[in-house]
Parts: sequence; C-alpha cells; structure tokens
Amino acid sequence: MHVDAGRSIADGSLADRLAGRTFLSRTVIGRDLVPGSAISVDFGADRRLHVYAGCNHMSGDLRFDGPRLSVERMSTTEMRCERSLLDQDGWLASLLQPGLDAHLNGDALTLTGEGVTLQLMDRRAADPDRPLENTVWALRS
Repeated sequence: MHVDAGRSIADGSLADRLAGRTFLSRTVIGRDLVPGSAISVDFGADRRLHVYAGCNHMSGDLRFDGPRLSVERMSTTEMRCERSLLDQDGWLASLLQPGLDAHLNGDALTLTGEGVTLQLMDRRAADPDRPLENTVWALRS
C-alpha cells in the first residue's frame, strides 16, 4: 500500500489507507507514558483495531466518520501488570472509544482527542526489519 505524503485521511478511504499497517508511538502529548513503554496501534485487514500499551492487548471494531475513527465493542486481555501499566491501558481504552481525529502524512499518523495527541510512525519506518544474512550473532550462556 502506498500513501502519498501530505494527504489527509479524508482524501481517500481511511480503512483502505490504514488496513494492514502497524504504527508505533513516537510522542504522546497530554499524558505521560510509563517509562520504557510504548503504544502499538495495528489496523488489521479485518477492519479491527489492535492496540498494545505495555500490559494488556485490546481490540475492537474500527469505525470511520470522515477524519474521525473510533473503536466499538472493545475487548481486552486481563493480564496482571503493575498498576501504572494497567492505568495506562485504561486511559488509552477510554480515549479510543469516543473517537479520535486522525491525520496521516506519509508514514506519520497523528491521533488527537480528549486533550491527548498520539504521534505515531509506521512500524516499517520506525523499526525496520533487520537482515538475517551477514549478521554477526553472539551466543551468551
């Protein structure tokens, strides 16, 4: 899938432009992430949103209304994690359900709502796959 730099989500089918792509958080404004954690947002080809913020995996049906996306019928795993990660899951889930305004510019995705801005980068650009061949491996214990 090719995305033209500078196109807003409203310039095409939001579902088609995001389907099959995973984005990783680069910056969060309006909330502090737990140190060492990040947010992963996966737009499944099945039109479901899959989100992970360090503890539980969350998913739900993705709905689009122009440049606004929301998640319906959210489900989550129930892992036992430290309180700060559970709280982080909570605010992220509450942010997704009423909906977020979205803007896609090349590999950069910005989601904004409820006083929070998530600046994310396509996983392939933020954390590209590394080659297996010609890689030096070290075995420890």
